[in-house]
Amino acid sequence: MKILIILPNWLGDAIMATPTIEALANHSPQAKFTFIGSYVAIEALKHHPECEKAIVDETKKASSRLLATKKLAQSLGSFDLAFTFRKNIFASLLLKWTKTPVRVGRKTWFNRFLLTRSVNFINNQHLVLNYFQFLNGLIDVSIKADKLRLYIKPEKFAKPMLGINPGATYGSAKRWYPKEF
Repeated sequence: MKILIILPNWLGDAIMATPTIEALANHSPQAKFTFIGSYVAIEALKHHPECEKAIVDETKKASSRLLATKKLAQSLGSFDLAFTFRKNIFASLLLKWTKTPVRVGRKTWFNRFLLTRSVNFINNQHLVLNYFQFLNGLIDVSIKADKLRLYIKPEKFAKPMLGINPGATYGSAKRWYPKEF
């Protein structure tokens, strides 16, 4: 089974998609994934043992993103199943243009025309659980969303190392408001 997955743009969101990807891999051991995503998302997930191709999405840089998206879709070939974790029209068009019979993504006004299954995200529900809803009706989801998983070998340093992660600018988890607001 060939599965196309358009990863979220942000690194943290891409990591939150890993339980859904693992459930797909466990359900279909013969599955081969093609990942499309931002540079950081691809770097994090391209090491998955079932990853056949990992493509950095460069369509934003093209003079016509629409044309670049169509060309990318045509170059990919066909798939049995496709998911987009992104909520934009270009990701949904990419899935449609690959002529994949089962196309799954978030519910938007345009996705009712482009995807075969659109999933509503539940407010105040963790992103891992919202992403996991993509699998409802496709595989046995009596299994629970497992832990986050990366296949990158840890780096060992000879000397102590300090890492600084400045975090994202957006997202309610990143905001702090004084009590008087």
